[in-house]
Amino acid sequence: MIPAYNRAHLIGEALDSVACQTRVPDEVIVVDDGSTDDTVQVVQRWADRNSFPIKIIQQSNGGAASARNTAIRQTDADLIAPLDSDDVWVPDHVQILLQAFHNHPNLVVSAGNTKRLDDLPQFKREAYGEELFKKFEYDCDDAGLRIIRGSAFKSLLKGAYIQTSSCIFQRAAAVEVGLFDESLRSYEDQLFFLRLSRLGTFGLYMAPVTLLRKHDDNTTHRRHIASHIVCAIDALTIALGDADKMKLSDDEVAAVRGELTRRTGRAMERASRYGIRPYWTVCRELTRRGLVASLIRPKPLLRALIHPKGDTDKLQQISN
Repeated sequence: MIPAYNRAHLIGEALDSVACQTRVPDEVIVVDDGSTDDTVQVVQRWADRNSFPIKIIQQSNGGAASARNTAIRQTDADLIAPLDSDDVWVPDHVQILLQAFHNHPNLVVSAGNTKRLDDLPQFKREAYGEELFKKFEYDCDDAGLRIIRGSAFKSLLKGAYIQTSSCIFQRAAAVEVGLFDESLRSYEDQLFFLRLSRLGTFGLYMAPVTLLRKHDDNTTHRRHIASHIVCAIDALTIALGDADKMKLSDDEVAAVRGELTRRTGRAMERASRYGIRPYWTVCRELTRRGLVASLIRPKPLLRALIHPKGDTDKLQQISN
């Protein structure tokens, strides 16, 4: 499934990577999320030129979560392979991740690593490294799949190291957890994987299966950073509210609270690095949520006032 919003200039490359798979997907669904450019026309021309069966669905703009949910509802496939319209699969993406389910039918999520399509030095080159696997115990099969023992829940709290474009998940499990949360414009993937982690096993490959792209329309771009920071807090707030439904242990609830406290405490610090406007936007949104204690910190305010358009030195240190 490929959600798309104003990606006429990029979606062709994403579709090319799907068509070049060593194991081509049984079905491709592109959900146009209210684009104002010619994304739909580009997809249709691509499908005609390549004689490739694609279902194109158009809807009013509702965000990536809404578009993904539309695609999930429109298919009866057992397994879903998401691809963001600005990313690219490596040729054996589907074959590698699908084989994991064939070898281990109890998996809920099979995921691989990522690489970048750009050379921006401030961003990590991969989604995860060997240090991730120090956070939990796992078993490794002959194909290199590392199967997490128990729930991946706590390891996912500090961030969704599983990228939506680099995984395959069970459709039934996605439906059971209520699909992606459409109230979030960012961090909806983290909440989704947190919920999925309560239903079964996750398997991870170290090998990269997806190439990610950084550009001005990313939710992590500075133009959207205030919303991104607030959504990071909202996602964990929702997870905490779902503690009983997810049957979290006391230790897991404490871990959620701890990470939520950390994120809230860092929110103004992060926002101030991007200038006065993101700072005040995050300040307003935290006040609306009753999180005023985190606002009483003079250093972030001073930074935002001194660097109203952003602290260049600090921004160079930020990684995703």
